Amino acid sequence: MGDRVHAQQVIFGRSTGARREAPLPQGSTLIASANVVESGALWIYTRDGAMLVGSELTERGLRERFRHRLPDPCDLDPIVQADCDFIHIGAASRGLVYERLDLDGRPVERVEAHRTDVPPRRLEFDPVARRLKALFMDGGDDGHLEMLVIGPDPAEVRRQRFELQTLRARVRELDFDFDAQGRFHLLVATDRDRLDYYSHGRGPYVIAEGGSRYLPRIAAPARVYLGYFEASSGYRFLEFDRRREESRLRRELGGGRGEPGGGGE
Repeated sequence: MGDRVHAQQVIFGRSTGARREAPLPQGSTLIASANVVESGALWIYTRDGAMLVGSELTERGLRERFRHRLPDPCDLDPIVQADCDFIHIGAASRGLVYERLDLDGRPVERVEAHRTDVPPRRLEFDPVARRLKALFMDGGDDGHLEMLVIGPDPAEVRRQRFELQTLRARVRELDFDFDAQGRFHLLVATDRDRLDYYSHGRGPYVIAEGGSRYLPRIAAPARVYLGYFEASSGYRFLEFDRRREESRLRRELGGGRGEPGGGGE
């Protein structure tokens, strides 16, 4: 939308027709995050150099509410998410920093969870589980991945290292998640046109073959779901069955059963 921010009100999937817009301050970059506070005001977030700026989007324009210095430097755009209690900030450079602010922008807690020489590749925040996820990757054939999860308590930091030489191929795409039992799950697409699944020291389990782009997603809330794209059938999710000792992909959601070439955990 250029140098302006636009918002419209939607209730139960339908627009009410209420709209607001305002020009962004010169030199500011809009962060893809917004929230409605208890008073009903709509807050948006921008980045002004090393500062995070929280502003209320009113009918008359933006009203700045707070400024907070971001960890420096940030190799990836910082993550900003708000819920009913906190504004959550995640920043990654040669390490990982997680901060909580109160809803007025005052610092509550800061955790420097990880230091590494490996550059960050992905940074996400799960507002439901209140977990910050970060992925660091050394892209060499003999490099490695570092997967980290912080939360829901900021003092809870979990990490796992994965050696890339295990793949015997170059990484094209990947995704990971962390389940309630404390296990990491990794979904990797390689230049062998294959999508592989790894879980707590087991794998690879071949989920799909023959595609050059899979857009993999993995979610492990109570069960494990593996998502990927196939040109012949579109995007699909597979549910991974943990209940059997020799697990298998037992049910395909939204499609036929298929014959995925992989086992289980």
